[in-house]
Amino acid sequence: MNESQPDSSAGHEDDGRLRPRRRRGRAPRQKSTSFRRRLLLLVLALTVPALALAAGGFYSAYITQRRATETLLTRTTRALALSVDRDLAVAEASLRTLALSRQLVDGDLRAFHELAARAAPLEGAWLVLSDPAGTPLLSSKQSFGEPVAPDLTPVEAAQLAQTQAAELAFGELMPTPGLWIVKVHLPVLAGGKVAYILSALIPPQTFERLMGEQGLFQSSWVAAVLDDAGRVVMRSRGGDDFVGRPASESLRLALGSQLEGAVTATALDGVPVRSFFSRTPRYGWYFVIGYPLSELSGSLLRSLAWFGALALAIGFGLTYAAFLLRSLLVSVRRLRATAGALGAGTQMALEPTGVAEFDAVERAFADTAGQLHMRNAERDRVLSLLRENEQRLEFALEAGELGTWAFDPRHGVLTGSDRARTIVGLPVDRGLTLKDLSAAVHPDDRDCLQAAIERAMVSRGPFAMDLRVVWPDRSVHWVDVRGLPMARGGAPPLLTGMVQDITERKTAEQRQQLLVSELNHRVKNSLATVQSIAMLTRRSDDRSEDAWDAFERRLIGLAKTHDLLTAESWNGASLASVLANELAPYQDVNSARVTLTGEPTRLNARATLTLGLCVHELATNAAKYGALSVPTGRVDVAWREVESDAGAMLVIDWHESGGPPVAQPTRQGFGSKLLERGLRRELAAEIALDYAAAGLRCTIRLPLVRVMAAARSGEPAAAEARPGGV
Repeated sequence: MNESQPDSSAGHEDDGRLRPRRRRGRAPRQKSTSFRRRLLLLVLALTVPALALAAGGFYSAYITQRRATETLLTRTTRALALSVDRDLAVAEASLRTLALSRQLVDGDLRAFHELAARAAPLEGAWLVLSDPAGTPLLSSKQSFGEPVAPDLTPVEAAQLAQTQAAELAFGELMPTPGLWIVKVHLPVLAGGKVAYILSALIPPQTFERLMGEQGLFQSSWVAAVLDDAGRVVMRSRGGDDFVGRPASESLRLALGSQLEGAVTATALDGVPVRSFFSRTPRYGWYFVIGYPLSELSGSLLRSLAWFGALALAIGFGLTYAAFLLRSLLVSVRRLRATAGALGAGTQMALEPTGVAEFDAVERAFADTAGQLHMRNAERDRVLSLLRENEQRLEFALEAGELGTWAFDPRHGVLTGSDRARTIVGLPVDRGLTLKDLSAAVHPDDRDCLQAAIERAMVSRGPFAMDLRVVWPDRSVHWVDVRGLPMARGGAPPLLTGMVQDITERKTAEQRQQLLVSELNHRVKNSLATVQSIAMLTRRSDDRSEDAWDAFERRLIGLAKTHDLLTAESWNGASLASVLANELAPYQDVNSARVTLTGEPTRLNARATLTLGLCVHELATNAAKYGALSVPTGRVDVAWREVESDAGAMLVIDWHESGGPPVAQPTRQGFGSKLLERGLRRELAAEIALDYAAAGLRCTIRLPLVRVMAAARSGEPAAAEARPGGV
């Protein structure tokens, strides 16, 4: 196709067509023609109708030939099935004739043997005479008197005696496993009872005559005789290898449902065939011919070859159409290049295509490219600003661990970020609904949240509130919710906001308030305890210097108990720790002077302080006057939990031994007052003091409900004291 460059001085006419520039001394170039005209020339050059008619003709010929072949095969199988039926009927008729012979009626078996040897019903067949139990008496294939292998089982003989009718069977010859034989059995009756069973044994090769007459041994077809169970009796190809084997499953299914027909199957030698079969009308056996599918496809390939030859001839006629297409394809390629440049945003080189419509589209592409360039530049600038703002916002939200949400009251749609869902305890892999949010908010805070949202919608102002949410694990978390309505013209405002988990802050505030209250309470208690110690010390000790020393030691014991509680954050302490804290100074290097024995028992803070003071007084008294005042003395402390009518009790036994003789005190000292007043008043305890000469014994019974501390998670379950040491 001739091409030309546009002439800017020539201009354009009103029809919008690009006029080629004319040069002096040269003939004018080819004018642009319409796309419709070129398409009409292309359609006229095609010969699709001729090809369609040719394809239909070849296919019709193929179908006609296939139907004729199938008809021939169907008729052949039907005729050969009748021939098989006829041969079997001849064998049965021969048996019936011999059954009426005079020799057999008179019981002259030798004479009957001579007659049977001359009266074989079919070529290659022989006769066997058996008694009613199936025991063979003679065989026409052997001399009279020679032993004959049985051809009947006792079950088959009994069945023949019951039916008293001829039967056809196909099975292995018993003396020779693997040798299959066709058997026709006829009961010979005498006086209404079976006197003999006369059998004709027919080798499968007898039916080769039928296949040979039809030329099936030289054909590519596969012919076979099948018994009523679908087993191969005789086969034209590899007969000895397949005799007795069942036919393919698809063929046997078809045999069981039809008397005559065809089915596509795979032959026993693995060849795909179209099997045509017909059932014998009398004995129910089948004659089958397998037509290889390769021959059917070969017929189709021949038709396709003729069609290809015709298509090749028509191809020469399309040469002119290809010439017409050349110019059109060049124009389309140029137009496609122009469209590609437009899509890629690159500069377009406008060249005439030779087709008026394409030239007009090319000019429209150029105009559109200019407009898109300006719009894309503006869009890129705006998108760049939006990305920067979004990155800043996302960074700020991540740094502040904030989640965002939005609620559209007009459509009732609630949306939220993944972090917002996580904060309120909702799954991030599904949508957020008002029902889910309402279920997550603590029941006591739902009305407050609803009221705050309604006030914000009415006032069009921001709102903020702290509320509680319940997570799926039933844990309660505090969240800070803030929202701001956004006006949308006459529509209800869009409520947007953020949410933040403030559980740690709320917990810290509550813990701080609790610690302040607890500190205030404990300071008051400590001051009261110090006041009680001072008063009791002053009353129990007349010497001021001794009183001051006792007071100081008791304050030190109280401080040590405070240190023990402080180490446990005033959550209580173990009983073993309280005892060890007071008795450790008196222990020897072998840990034999003081022993502590008992199960793990944790005391609350109040019981820890009271028992610490009491144990301090007992240890001080033992060091001054009791077992700890001499090197040979020792103290054994044991505790246990028991059940009583008053409930569970903690029993502590203080037993001194090896010390100086003990006598009943003449007056009540500070220790006795502390035991009696402090334990009874503070812990509702029962105290029993036994001043035996061998050593002091003190038994303290404490209600568990008054002294036990709540178990803490993560606390080890090891024993609190080891026998033999502190």
